[in-house]
Amino acid sequence: MLGEILVIDDEEEIRELFKDLLTQAGYQVTLARNGREGIDLVAKKAYDLVITDLMMPDWDGRTAIKAISAGRPSTKIIVVSAASSEMYEKLKKTETIVGIVQKPFEIEELLDLISKNIGTKK
Repeated sequence: MLGEILVIDDEEEIRELFKDLLTQAGYQVTLARNGREGIDLVAKKAYDLVITDLMMPDWDGRTAIKAISAGRPSTKIIVVSAASSEMYEKLKKTETIVGIVQKPFEIEELLDLISKNIGTKK
């Protein structure tokens, strides 16, 4: 396995899509249904990368990003969301965010971003 990735998204289809794609690419993937669940998982284990949506019930992505950045500042975060461009501009200032991908997105774009940050298949 290349690295461990936590995916935080409230949509089950999206979580499963990420799991399938990233597992096929060689990554170990853990899934969380919302920010609260994601924060709990990160508190127990260090992940190489977290991919999070922004707009979710029960602790949104921004809350999760703040908590993850405070508790595990070396964890890299990629935001994948349909949020507004103003929201993205605010998020770019967060040091642990290594990329922002707007939905809908190209799978290769996301995989390239992940590989630049935690490695890829040889």
